[in-house]
Amino acid sequence: MRGPAAHTTTPRGTDRRRGRLAFWRKAEGAQLVEFAFAMPILVVLLIGIIDFGGAFNLKQKLNNAAREGARIASTLSCSDCTQPTPLTIQSIRNVVENYLFNANVPLCGTQGTTPATPGPTPLSWTFTYSSSPCPGSAPFTLTVERSYTFLNGTTTVVASRVSLSYPYTWTFSRVVGLMVSGASPALPSTITTDAIMQNEP
Repeated sequence: MRGPAAHTTTPRGTDRRRGRLAFWRKAEGAQLVEFAFAMPILVVLLIGIIDFGGAFNLKQKLNNAAREGARIASTLSCSDCTQPTPLTIQSIRNVVENYLFNANVPLCGTQGTTPATPGPTPLSWTFTYSSSPCPGSAPFTLTVERSYTFLNGTTTVVASRVSLSYPYTWTFSRVVGLMVSGASPALPSTITTDAIMQNEP
C-alpha cells in the first residue's frame, strides 16, 4: 500500500513575489496607456515651440533688415526718383538683401534681375521675388516708399519706409490637423514688418 499523498505547500515568500510581479505588470500597462494619451500632446507642444521660435527668429531678422534699409534710405538723395527704377532704390534693396543673406535667411528668386513695380503712391516701388526656393506659395516682397508721411504733433514729417513680407510655412498647423481631424489653426502665411525713418534734409 502506498502511503498518504504528500501535500505540497507554497512558501509565503513566493506568493508575495508573484503578487508584486502582478502589481508591476498592471502598473506598466497603466503607464503605457497614459503615455499613449500624453504623447500626441507632447508632440504638439514640441513642434509648436520649435515652429513659433523659428517664426519669432525670422521676424527679428526681417525687422533688422527693414531697419537697415530705412536707415540707408533716409540718408540718400531722391534726385533720381523720377526714373522707373532709381539707382538709390537699387542701393536700398542691396542693403536689405545683403543683411538677409548674412543672417542666413534664404533669398527668393534670382538676385539682381527682379524689376521694381511702381506703387500706387508717388515715390513707391515694390520688388516681388519668386516663391522658389522660399517656403509657401506667397512671394517675398520688398517695398520702398521715399515719400511716406506721418504726423509728429502738428508737424508733417516726410520719411522713408521699407516694408518686407516673407512667406512662412507652419509645421504646427499640419501636426494639429493630424491629431484632430478637420482642425486648421488660422496662422498667417507671411511674416511682415516695416521700418520708418525721417528723411534727412
